[in-house]
Amino acid sequence: MSLALSFKFTSTIAFIIRERINRSKHQMVVSGMNVKAYWVANFTFDFLLYMIVAILAILTAMGL
Repeated sequence: MSLALSFKFTSTIAFIIRERINRSKHQMVVSGMNVKAYWVANFTFDFLLYMIVAILAILTAMGL
């Protein structure tokens, strides 16, 4: 279970690095996106995915 969860959390960082390599964040900023909105959206999306994984892990540990 620990190994599976570690892959999930590294994927969130890999997404941000991939955006930096592709310069898609730069393109969004040049197009007029607020940088704070970018980070809030990333945090919210990652947090919601984390909560889904955490709830499923808890349910699995409880045997439901």
